[in-house]
Amino acid sequence: MSPPRHSARSSLATAAARHSEYDVGELEGRADPDAWAAYADLERRWLLSGEGSVRHLGGESADEVVARVRDFLARCARTPRGSHPAAAADPLEEPVVAVCHGGLLRLALPRVASGLDAAEWFRTRVPNCGVVLLRPDGTVRGP
Repeated sequence: MSPPRHSARSSLATAAARHSEYDVGELEGRADPDAWAAYADLERRWLLSGEGSVRHLGGESADEVVARVRDFLARCARTPRGSHPAAAADPLEEPVVAVCHGGLLRLALPRVASGLDAAEWFRTRVPNCGVVLLRPDGTVRGP
């Protein structure tokens, strides 16, 4: 028996909101040079200076965004996979594919992965449709 459609749509909407790009508050929808400068400045403060509690007016802090990512990764680790007969015996050996914005990866991975230098990662651009592999041991490969 499958859940009602509205429940499935609601669950999908909740998951999408939880794994969306970070909220830039008052800068949302703006494309002027001042907005881009403010965005870049805050990203530098988050990634290079470790100022995780600062935010754009009405937006999220880096600490809040990273908490969302940590929660997602913890849920992935707890979620049984392997219902398919060909699945790995250990559910952690079976990959999970997550699709998200590059900004979310740039912000969160240095704080959740092992041995990833924040300054080096800040200069790394994940291309559109790029792939980054976060292994269960916390190491990263890519882009």
